[in-house]
Amino acid sequence: MIDQSGILPAEWIQSVFASINAERTVSKFAGFAARAQDGDAARLFVAVEDWLNEGIDLPAGVARTCLHEWYGENAPGRGAWAVDGVTVDLSALDVPALVVASAQDRLVPAESSLAIAKILQRAETLTPEIGHIGMMTGRACEAVVWEKVAGWLPGRL
Repeated sequence: MIDQSGILPAEWIQSVFASINAERTVSKFAGFAARAQDGDAARLFVAVEDWLNEGIDLPAGVARTCLHEWYGENAPGRGAWAVDGVTVDLSALDVPALVVASAQDRLVPAESSLAIAKILQRAETLTPEIGHIGMMTGRACEAVVWEKVAGWLPGRL
């Protein structure tokens, strides 16, 4: 698909996410259909779904890097990832880093996210008890993610 079109369509990416837990995807929308459609909860649901589904197509190079190099081959974790022919040695980075790994993530398990913290010299971790999307849009995200990241930033940039 990427070779033929030069992109990885956003619709394909969304279908992969939806298929990870198809039953949950169906029950989410069935639950929405059973609720009142005119309240704040309904508006929030629609806003989050619009945000989640307004993805953009990935250019071929980015898609190949993400799918093949990062996910399939774990090139960054193996010290084999290169950008423009230059190997990116994550263990040589001597800069502050904050790795935020969702403890309840169904898409990216925490142990996968936290693996980079073991490679980086100066990594700190934050592992909120919240899901993948919940880290950005959930009811608790401001207190358990955003405020902690904002508190970590001063003096580190």
